[in-house]
Amino acid sequence: NVIGYNRTKKKPGVPQVPIEKLLKNSDIVSINLALNNETKLFLNRDRLNLIKPTSILVNVSPEDLIDQEAVYEMLTSNRLAGYAYETDEGKTYPIQKKLIQLDSVVATPHMAWFTYESEQRVKDMTIKNLQAMVKGEPINNVAA
Repeated sequence: NVIGYNRTKKKPGVPQVPIEKLLKNSDIVSINLALNNETKLFLNRDRLNLIKPTSILVNVSPEDLIDQEAVYEMLTSNRLAGYAYETDEGKTYPIQKKLIQLDSVVATPHMAWFTYESEQRVKDMTIKNLQAMVKGEPINNVAA
């Protein structure tokens, strides 16, 4: 079963539950948020403590969304089974050196999405967008 939590009013295609219920009941928790004043330390120590000890936490968002020190403490005291995250080369956190030494941690550079297939998809989408624009039928409009 897949459940989700959404801070906005958008209606994604999965059943929505309060964040506390999601953290308490999920085997895998994936964080996919933009960093802003509202989301900094979104998963603070209190929220992290709701996660089951057998769960895996995956963060594909900026590291500042999660209390990294609390994650390290949870991993080293068997209160979290695993942690996967993207590192941001522009920022270094003292806790990173400790985290990446743990067998239960997988860290990738922030560009982990980059594959031959993803590059080709970006090129194909760009061409389709340009062709549609020339026809007067723009797609993927971006508004600031």
